[in-house]
Amino acid sequence: MKTMRALKRFIHAAESGQILVGVLILMLLMAIMVPAMVMLTERESKWADKQAKSTTAFHLAEAGIEKGYRKISLSTSTWYELTDDGTPIDDFRFDKTFTDVEGGDYTVSITSGPTGRQATIISIGRVVQGSRTHVRAIKAVFAQFTDEIAISADAGVNLSGGVIVHWGSVISQQAIVTGGRTSPQFKSAGSIDLDTDGAGGVNCGPQSGADICCQWFSYDDVPEDLGINTGAYITDAAADSCTVAGGTPAGSCYYRGDQNWTTFSEGTAGSPKTIYVEGNLTLSQKLNIVGDLFVTGDMNVPNGTWGDGDVDMTVPQLAWKQYCNNWTDYRTEFDPTDAPVAFPGLDAGYKSNISLNYQPTQSKTAVQGLLYVGGNLNASTGGGGNTRIYGTLYILGAASLESGSAVTVYYNKTASEDLKTLKLNLKRVEWQGIVRPWPI
Repeated sequence: MKTMRALKRFIHAAESGQILVGVLILMLLMAIMVPAMVMLTERESKWADKQAKSTTAFHLAEAGIEKGYRKISLSTSTWYELTDDGTPIDDFRFDKTFTDVEGGDYTVSITSGPTGRQATIISIGRVVQGSRTHVRAIKAVFAQFTDEIAISADAGVNLSGGVIVHWGSVISQQAIVTGGRTSPQFKSAGSIDLDTDGAGGVNCGPQSGADICCQWFSYDDVPEDLGINTGAYITDAAADSCTVAGGTPAGSCYYRGDQNWTTFSEGTAGSPKTIYVEGNLTLSQKLNIVGDLFVTGDMNVPNGTWGDGDVDMTVPQLAWKQYCNNWTDYRTEFDPTDAPVAFPGLDAGYKSNISLNYQPTQSKTAVQGLLYVGGNLNASTGGGGNTRIYGTLYILGAASLESGSAVTVYYNKTASEDLKTLKLNLKRVEWQGIVRPWPI
């Protein structure tokens, strides 16, 4: 009996000891886990706070990109002074701290480049938290965007006869007479002679054998007219020097009043010039301008070859889009090596080689740049002798390039991008987050 009671006491003591050991183990685990959990919670809180501050700094940098974009887009003079002359913009040289956005501050730099008619904006956002500073930076590049337009004529275009247009479209607010041409693209807010049902139905021309719009677009919205900044061209012409007498000031390329020229040759590839005629221009023999020719009145050209310049042309990488119904000619004449066998469709990602060049018969190029005519361009008497224009035509009156004129217009993408307009059409071509410290 005593033995049984002793055994029970032993078992009870053993069970009590086991419970005590379990309690001690549990307390040990809690002593280890609770501080770790507290530390983890504190770190997560710090990480979340750091992430929130970093996100705020990023949003501040975004605000700086937007402010920089508004600065370069609201004033054409600011844009051209920056991109053409490299003139810096006050408050946008990392020389001002902006505090108009809650949560921190930011600073912005705007510079020209990396290529012509482009601007680079770098914005740095900052959030200061005690002894810590959170910084995020963004870089964006904006470029002046122009449509691929070879001829723009407000009062209509008549391309009947021997006129040929390559690499760029023909647009007008009024009627376009194509003379049955299968290229390039034609866009009119009025009628196009290829349209068989007038303003009704689908007002666009299908590719041969396919039901898609590709070559002509009638009774449709044409690209917005950004307007030509005539004042800028006057300033450039007055600053350039020309050998033909009559400029104002003397020796300049700014001519007031009607002009009658026999031959006129100015500008080189390395030093283009701006020629400005405030009045009508009548040409009796040869013209060779490397640069821009700006005529506020009518321009009348002679019978026969009136171009007298040599040029190696660069084929725009998207020139192929003008030839959906004339693909064989494009492949044969301009890109026989790399162009697809069949027209790839307007939405295709194909681009020709950036170094693709074309060399036409030489000594027949009249203008290599912008040809602006405020009145009418009259080249309809006799023949044009295969005169060439390598640039973009901007005509406020009518473009009368009719039977026998034999003038070929090649769209010059560089000349189009260099247009000085009254309004800007800027396109973002690059955007990326970068590592950049806050400027001291």
